[in-house]
Amino acid sequence: MNKFTNEWDVNDIQIEECTSIDYNNSICQPDWSDMSNNAMHFEFTLEAWFDVDKKFDICTLHDPNTWVNLFAYYDPNTKELFIEYCIASENSSDYFIYNPTSYEKQLIVNKIESWVQDNYNLSAKNYINQFKNK
Repeated sequence: MNKFTNEWDVNDIQIEECTSIDYNNSICQPDWSDMSNNAMHFEFTLEAWFDVDKKFDICTLHDPNTWVNLFAYYDPNTKELFIEYCIASENSSDYFIYNPTSYEKQLIVNKIESWVQDNYNLSAKNYINQFKNK
């Protein structure tokens, strides 16, 4: 993480997996209410290789039963990206939206585009549009 801006750098975030491709709707996280219901998005789990406590101003380091999960929701047709993190323990889960800086947003979008290209040999937009047209 950049020690001056507190922004992620290329080694701080990795795409772990695409957990789903889903329609934007009122029951999905986050609120996609500004988008049409027939729009689609990717849902990715991200690996955090940075100090989550420092980045999100939380305190989980000294509690081995608490962890942070990080998710990205990306609509390649609108270029909308939402980042969500979950502070989870054995007894609870609390979700929070993180608004990435423009640099962080571009970093994540580039990683998502690369992941889709590497795994499906298509752009994210072309890949997701295959599902819309079915």
